Amino acid sequence: MYNMKRLIIKEAEFQKKENTGFQKNGQIIGLNNHCITVKTLDGFIHIKSLQLEGSKIMDATSFVHGRPAFINSNLN
Repeated sequence: MYNMKRLIIKEAEFQKKENTGFQKNGQIIGLNNHCITVKTLDGFIHIKSLQLEGSKIMDATSFVHGRPAFINSNLN
């Protein structure tokens, strides 16, 4: 969930990594290599494309450019 709307991940990759840092699980870390990076319990999810409920499917870069506050927010 983001801003009370369901967030549908259409394409993503998982990177398993120990000692992932101080961020909370579900925190949006940033936009790197055209992917949104999300902290998880045992690594990171790199989202390539996604869809906010009621919106069209977008690549990660376009999604973040339209919603700059998305970076450093938390997914529920």
